[in-house]
Amino acid sequence: MKLAIGTAQFGLDYGIANCAGQLTQEQASKVISLARAEGLDLIDTAVAYGSSEQALGNLGVGDFQVVTKLPKRDPAQSNLRYWAVDQVALSLQRLRLDSIYAVLLHSSEDLIGPDGQSLIDGLSMIKDRGWCKKIGVSIYRPNQLDDIWPYFQPDIVQSPFSILDRRLETSGWASRLKSENVELHIRSIFLQGLLLMPPDGIPTRFSNWNPELEAITDWAQREGVTQAEASIGCALALHAADRVIVGVDGVNQLEELIKASKRGALSVPMELACQDERLVDPTQW
Repeated sequence: MKLAIGTAQFGLDYGIANCAGQLTQEQASKVISLARAEGLDLIDTAVAYGSSEQALGNLGVGDFQVVTKLPKRDPAQSNLRYWAVDQVALSLQRLRLDSIYAVLLHSSEDLIGPDGQSLIDGLSMIKDRGWCKKIGVSIYRPNQLDDIWPYFQPDIVQSPFSILDRRLETSGWASRLKSENVELHIRSIFLQGLLLMPPDGIPTRFSNWNPELEAITDWAQREGVTQAEASIGCALALHAADRVIVGVDGVNQLEELIKASKRGALSVPMELACQDERLVDPTQW
């Protein structure tokens, strides 16, 4: 199954639509059990996700493909090669695993500059030691790939993609990654839950974009699909995507999203996309 579990809520109070806060260990256990039962076999986590790695280690996830992400590099570190190795050693300890599927850089900008090669060497050492099968980067904007590609060709790229944010597609990078056999994981398909919220529940700070948000709701209603089905269907229609990462606030929401995914791919009009990064990039909220 393309669907994969994002675990920011396992370690943080994360998401604009998340009213329940961080998942308890019991709630997280139910999410993982349902994912296992439904054939979801990949979990995405990160050092930056608070206690997420620790929670996963306590639950036991050795039967999943686990992807974690290094934190933003510490400018005080003079040897990034061994800093990267040490960070992954700590992640494996928290996860209680000897190896994982992939290690990504949470901040691809760390590769730019005189210390970038040392960081690349560190990632290569981690892979060579057998601590992971693949290495790669997490990005926020497709043009970041233009900057790093001359220095580093990753095994995996993780990128935002949603009904509102089609930059990965329109830039040509989605098809290029596919043609170069780079695994693509897409995230933020709900924009932290914004695209799942009812119109009267959307915070007033997004009022400037009411027309864009209402257009998506209107389109989903005309198509006879839920907001979840619309968002997941758009993600599944991106053929270059190998994985679609979804964060959940509990087992009930995961059940809903699995059900929505079974509706399959949907052809969503490109006219519903928005070019304003103040909306499509949650780091600017």
